[in-house]
Amino acid sequence: MTTWHRAWDRQDRLFTLARTGDRVVAYFPETEGVWFHCASGGSRRNQDDRPVSYWRDERSADALDAWKAEYEVVGEAEAMAIPGQFFPRMYRGPEHPPIDVAARTATMRAARSLFSRLRGIFQVVEPTHAHDTVFGHELRQLLILACTEVESSWRAVLAANAHPAGRWSTNEYVKLFGPMKLDQYVVRLASHPGYGEIVPFDGWDANNPTRSLAWYDAYNHTKHNREEELHRATLLATIAAMAAVHVMTVAQFGFDEVERAHFHPDEFNLERSPTWIADAYIRPLLPPDEPLVKADGTYATWPPWGKADYQF
Repeated sequence: MTTWHRAWDRQDRLFTLARTGDRVVAYFPETEGVWFHCASGGSRRNQDDRPVSYWRDERSADALDAWKAEYEVVGEAEAMAIPGQFFPRMYRGPEHPPIDVAARTATMRAARSLFSRLRGIFQVVEPTHAHDTVFGHELRQLLILACTEVESSWRAVLAANAHPAGRWSTNEYVKLFGPMKLDQYVVRLASHPGYGEIVPFDGWDANNPTRSLAWYDAYNHTKHNREEELHRATLLATIAAMAAVHVMTVAQFGFDEVERAHFHPDEFNLERSPTWIADAYIRPLLPPDEPLVKADGTYATWPPWGKADYQF
């Protein structure tokens, strides 16, 4: 039985290892997106710098120690997905399947509408921490819209992964927290960087999934009781909710895809994001015993990506 592992070097460059008994075949990325495997660290190349052959090392896994030292591999862990497997609407690093363009476009369109309203608020209230407790009807309306958009994203991820249907609430939505590493996304207002870093999902707790998100708790109170809870619709809560809109967009489709949508400069800059290693997707790979170059001299056909449902 073959098990798949990820190894990484000091620059977090990822290698993939196929382990079968005491035999290991190493895959690592090279030019033009072509992968070849070479357990002993070498390959032949043609003048175009494309791999034309690869080696399969039949020796003990212990023989890879020298190879790991040469490539400065500093860690290894069993992969959480097999090559070519992906979970829909859950971004996990640069090796990802083709994006659902229709879903991304609809999400971006909804987000742009909300960010337009946020810019209007910033023309009246400067986003500084001295104004964090400012509240009002326009802020309440945007807070409600932002939180329902976040809820829409939560629901979309669960539904895309065939999560059991039911009356979903934050008790279900919080199950996205760990698998999507939501608390590791840190953003900053692009046009108001002095406001500081914002981590909208920091502290989300499955034991208290509504109240542990202050901005969502504020929304939940003011949505149902405007007369007594309007004061909860603050600038601080609204900015955090809008940051959550941005984070959920990136967490579904990836930073590059968000950038391609040409977000307005007043949106959020991504300061930090999760590092995906053992839990990163592995692009489709040829099995260890299938040659890269066929007998007729043509390259092998790479297998396609395959959807899997994440078991939350």
